[in-house]
Amino acid sequence: MTLPRLGLREAKVAAVAVRAILEQEAPNTNCTSLLVHLFSNAGSTMLYHLYKAYADTTATSNGSCRLPLHVTVFDSTPAAFTFQTLLQGILDGAPSAAARLVIMPMAYLYVALVWIIVAVLRLPDHIGDLAPRAHNDPAQVHEAARVYIYGPADRITPAAGVEKHAVDAQKLGFRVQREVFDGSGDVAHARKDADRY
Repeated sequence: MTLPRLGLREAKVAAVAVRAILEQEAPNTNCTSLLVHLFSNAGSTMLYHLYKAYADTTATSNGSCRLPLHVTVFDSTPAAFTFQTLLQGILDGAPSAAARLVIMPMAYLYVALVWIIVAVLRLPDHIGDLAPRAHNDPAQVHEAARVYIYGPADRITPAAGVEKHAVDAQKLGFRVQREVFDGSGDVAHARKDADRY
């Protein structure tokens, strides 16, 4: 998620596999046979890398350079980078309170470094800026529909950021559905209400 070079390398493996699978199906541009389901800003960032990796596979294959017609599920994503939300995301991943205390100094140092890169040096932020913009770019995205699943209790991906992205997508002509889950945190909506999810 935080090292674009590595993210793109991993996405290239996925792009080759996706293209190989889709080429085996009967080509029908009016049929949606691909579901893209991403989780939090890490998933958003990896989809951003997948767009480029998939386009790069056209050098050796015929067809469109965009992912074929698909439906996208944005689970707890995307939202802009903030110091607090990135820190919360790292600390919430700790397996115990003791582990949280151990990793806290390193987490603060890492997030401070990211903040300097994004806020002070103004280098491109692929997590909270480039990836969300790419998801709303009709030149890169060939979607049948998308759904945003999010909630106000999410401390890592604020609902306001997801809602803004959904509104922007609708203005650009994307077919959007929003599903707000109350009381569940980041990528925990399926646990809160599995039947609805």
